[in-house]
Amino acid sequence: MNRLQTAGLRYVYALDKGLSTNDTLHQDDVELRGLLESLGLNAADTARVLAADGTVAALPGGEISPLTATNYNNIVRGLKLTTAAGDPIVWPSEHDRLDEIWSDAVASVGLIAPRRSRQIPPAEDVKIQLRRFLEESGQDTSPSAYVAWRRGPGNNTAPSLAMITRSFKTWGDAIGATGARAENTSQVRQQASNTQDKLEISLEAHRVEAERLRDRMKLAAPPQDELARHTELAYLIAAETHALESSKVNTYLLDERERKQRLFTIGLPIAAVIVAVVQPVLGFILGKLH
Repeated sequence: MNRLQTAGLRYVYALDKGLSTNDTLHQDDVELRGLLESLGLNAADTARVLAADGTVAALPGGEISPLTATNYNNIVRGLKLTTAAGDPIVWPSEHDRLDEIWSDAVASVGLIAPRRSRQIPPAEDVKIQLRRFLEESGQDTSPSAYVAWRRGPGNNTAPSLAMITRSFKTWGDAIGATGARAENTSQVRQQASNTQDKLEISLEAHRVEAERLRDRMKLAAPPQDELARHTELAYLIAAETHALESSKVNTYLLDERERKQRLFTIGLPIAAVIVAVVQPVLGFILGKLH
């Protein structure tokens, strides 16, 4: 990464961890000062960035805690750095604009990224998040509604669909564990619902992986190389998988509709036979009674 990106990452780290920095210290980095001034950054903000850069660079390894890309991006989007004239400056860049993938970027400046955990989250923790989701979503229990809710502000720490299904066998079991009333459905419709749940989980995983590939392969520029085309292919495969699984859901529903139609079709002739037989018999009995 270049020197500006390094300084920006350290500055955001200091803000994220609430580090105490002295704006009179670490002001002798002539190279970085010149780069910040070339951005047009005002003197006060320049001093703060220099102080944070020097403070974080001097941190002992044992005092460094992980910095997530999500936290980094949230802070970057909320920064209000300006020129001396008060004009806004868009800096630092968000994590997908850095010259290295996130784990390598933080490592290059002496920081660490959080390890991806594949542990099964405690069931009680999952239920707490699901109850909050149900309260805020108007009792919409669909996986797609949960995915949309999880992407909202303040919900990014909620477990993913994949993590939820590690704690509970299915999405439906997880919702049932919260005490939410499950809709009474036929076996065929339940199969369709289960397939749709699996589809949402698979699609979410596809999106995460495709975004990871896009970040790694630097597709900010028009895709020209083989790696870029491979990433686009990954998106297409995800879309095709989604379409294939969606067709299975439709097949389940169509099968049930056809089954009901067959029952109705078979029932009509039987009813006609019953009427044809019973009516003369009743007439005969009533005639005898008279």
